[in-house]
Amino acid sequence: MKRFKLQESVSSTAGFSLLEMLVVIIMVGILGAMAAPGWLGYMNRQRVNRARSDLAQIIQTAQSDAQQKNVTRVIRFSGAAGVSADPILQVNSTTGVTTGLERSVGGEQNGSITLTANAQEFIFNYKGEATPANPADFPYIVSVASELSQTPKCIIVATILGGIVQADGDECDSSRY
Repeated sequence: MKRFKLQESVSSTAGFSLLEMLVVIIMVGILGAMAAPGWLGYMNRQRVNRARSDLAQIIQTAQSDAQQKNVTRVIRFSGAAGVSADPILQVNSTTGVTTGLERSVGGEQNGSITLTANAQEFIFNYKGEATPANPADFPYIVSVASELSQTPKCIIVATILGGIVQADGDECDSSRY
């Protein structure tokens, strides 16, 4: 005959105590607090870089469109005095017109992006050459910034032939061109 032995209940210490769980949660919170500013800075730099890339694409497209269609293209910045906290650009075929292709710069999360241009309008003639209405406005410079950015980033139309340069920091100074 077989005899079955009943297992006696053994007091087990498997699992985590409440104190151990609290220590782990506190450590994760501290690590998260240390990493959050770096992550936010990274996201902000990416947003500014994307806005600058969008802006360069808009300028290059307007310039090539002027060459291909043999028409003047004007890039107009929304906002007074070339400063736009809600970055929207208009590309038109004549100066002073407020209708035409309207593009937002920087994607969906552009609330913290600010564009500052040295001229209200950038003009490309039928050859794609930069033709400033006021010679003092040349070279065309558009700075892209955000609330948290420390290094200015910009797009510069540096030559009358329409050469476009992307620059950072001190290279955005108009006296260098």
